[in-house]
Amino acid sequence: MKKILILLLAILAIAAVAYFCIYENRIPSIEKDLSFRSQNKLNNQEMSWARVKVDGRNLTLTGVAPSEKLRDDAMHVANVNGVNFIDNQLTVVDDANNISRSMPHANELDDSAGGNYSLNISNISKNDAGKLLVEGVMSAAMHQKVVEAVTAKIGVDQLVDHIVDKEVETPKELPAIATTMLARVVALEDGQARLAGKQLVVSGSTPTEEAVEQIKQQTAKGLPKGFTSSFNLTPPKAVADSALASPSQERKIAVASTPRRKKIKQFSSKKCQQKLNKVLAESKIYFTSSSAVIKKSSYKVLNKLASVASRCTSHKINVHGHTDITGRNKLNQRLSKKRAQAVADYLAKKGVNPKYIHAVGHGSKKPIASNNTSAGRARNRRIELTVED
Repeated sequence: MKKILILLLAILAIAAVAYFCIYENRIPSIEKDLSFRSQNKLNNQEMSWARVKVDGRNLTLTGVAPSEKLRDDAMHVANVNGVNFIDNQLTVVDDANNISRSMPHANELDDSAGGNYSLNISNISKNDAGKLLVEGVMSAAMHQKVVEAVTAKIGVDQLVDHIVDKEVETPKELPAIATTMLARVVALEDGQARLAGKQLVVSGSTPTEEAVEQIKQQTAKGLPKGFTSSFNLTPPKAVADSALASPSQERKIAVASTPRRKKIKQFSSKKCQQKLNKVLAESKIYFTSSSAVIKKSSYKVLNKLASVASRCTSHKINVHGHTDITGRNKLNQRLSKKRAQAVADYLAKKGVNPKYIHAVGHGSKKPIASNNTSAGRARNRRIELTVED
């Protein structure tokens, strides 16, 4: 009897090891299958602007949607059989335009020399942890090559990708041109490099006067034959002016170039907490279902929070994300953290020092109402802000 028991245990152990090995080996094939089916379904619905990334059975959608409705629709289309969770990180065209509103678009440039493709690279989002914004219109295949060329230089985490896929004729040299554009942009303050057809325009502020000519020469060397470039480069104004000024004039320039800022009265930590609580008591922050994408209807309340937080600069603000009990604990934890981070990022973009904002995800661990009713679950899905000295 003892021998039989040992034999059974050995068989069970072997079976467990075999199952584990088979399961581990199947993960890549599962991911490949989900990625293919999900992306194929999106493409068939003319949603190739949405790109699928798979981790296990979880999907992440990235790209730029033509409208908020299509962004939500894409999530439902991508939800093929076998998917556990979808993190919808799609942005909307209007949102992308808001980020880059100071940058002229491709159709404002002369594209008569080479079709309707375009590529723009800028560091106007430099306040967002030093990230670079890449946008434009090109084929899906070229899109991937351009992103690979750029991320090879700066890393995936430093790229904000707002390129729109469209079946337009695109020059094969575009990835190489993208690296040339990137090198020019990172050397500039408020740098922008815009390519439409075969015309490249580089603009921004240079650190020195000598850098202007250097950037022009390096750009010319990096462009393929047939491409032209023009520039709108300015050295730092105070430096340029003071180079021709007398000592007394230099002092005047230094004073004139320093803006007078009205001192804003700061709140105590108690007052900050009261003000933030009041804003959140009046209205909630809403996200697209099962994603960390903030709904436009919540921008107003976020702007109010940013206004209060700007007067709490000597205090640390914690952004807490909470979910209801629906779904897996691990996924709820991750979603709540992503939502809290989305709010923290929004506040930072509105001028709140990111050094004093901390995002925390609690998942469904801290309910304030019953999860047995839809009303209770709605209350549990929330964002809270707490202030520390």
